[in-house]
Amino acid sequence: MHKILLAGYYGLNNIGDEAILEKFIELLKEVSKDIEITVMSGKPDYTRKVYGVNSIDRKDFIKVNQSIFKSDVVIFGGGSLLQDVTSKRSIYYYLYIIMISVLMKKKVLLLSQGIGPVKSKINRIIISCLLNRVDFITVRDLNSMSELRRLKINDEIIGFSADPVIDFGTHLPKTISEKKKVGLSFRYWKDADVINPLIFIIKDLRNKGIDIVLIPFHYNEDIDLINEIGSKSEEQVCSIKEKMTPKELYNVISGLDLLIGSRLHSLIFAVSAEVPVTAVSYDPKVEYFMKSIGDNPICDIKEMNTELILKDVYQKLEKNIQYKDKKEILIKTINKNIEVIQKAIEG
Repeated sequence: MHKILLAGYYGLNNIGDEAILEKFIELLKEVSKDIEITVMSGKPDYTRKVYGVNSIDRKDFIKVNQSIFKSDVVIFGGGSLLQDVTSKRSIYYYLYIIMISVLMKKKVLLLSQGIGPVKSKINRIIISCLLNRVDFITVRDLNSMSELRRLKINDEIIGFSADPVIDFGTHLPKTISEKKKVGLSFRYWKDADVINPLIFIIKDLRNKGIDIVLIPFHYNEDIDLINEIGSKSEEQVCSIKEKMTPKELYNVISGLDLLIGSRLHSLIFAVSAEVPVTAVSYDPKVEYFMKSIGDNPICDIKEMNTELILKDVYQKLEKNIQYKDKKEILIKTINKNIEVIQKAIEG
């Protein structure tokens, strides 16, 4: 029995990371039936119940260290775990897990990772030291690969594999809607004015008879933004306020005609469902994903240009852009993760 420990931003009310976890569990079970999966989670009881795997509290370092010791392979699955922009502390958490895993001589895989930005010189030195001691790294975008090379990581342990969520809806039915429907998935960002531009966009879309759906991806943060829009906008909108599973939220997004978003995985869900997207960037990872599908964010969240956003929305609604070819290319790259995991288990 091969014992696998999965580390990531799991069990923390973020739909994108839960979708990543779901896909990695599927992938591991596809690679081998002779495995035992343990997930480090913010809500281990929830993770055990929903995914049918072992789970430990990600903040219980005694259990974390014990689980690393008992494991054969430690996998860091998806996300932007090694960056110090949106959080100054989380990078040290993941570097600690990598360090302990390396010291215990476990096989260590970082898969479908977004690397950076890493601003701190000390952090860059630590990352360079530790990552050159892991078994393999796959990155989800070319900019992350360039960042690893700037960090002087050995090319022989670097590969490319898209975010597995790009393949999330391949086997799920697509929802059909009679009326034009546009979804919005946004987050607060520092001191940026997000609310007023969104209210203007909603009003313009509603004036053209288009229905609006407000969609939270990181529930604890995004629900406040949705409530604020609801209290300030005079337009009728549909707001998703209950917590949903990734499949339930994917079902909502698949019924849209277009999604306007700053949340990365709202955009990935939409592309997976072949729904056109208009992206507003708050982090380089949004720009990197849009480039991977041959597109670009319309503007930065700190300077939301409603005229450009609406122009892009109406153009894409008219042309019904779906990125299908680009999506299929990205899906094929996920085979690299399968290859790397198989080698780690069998070796």
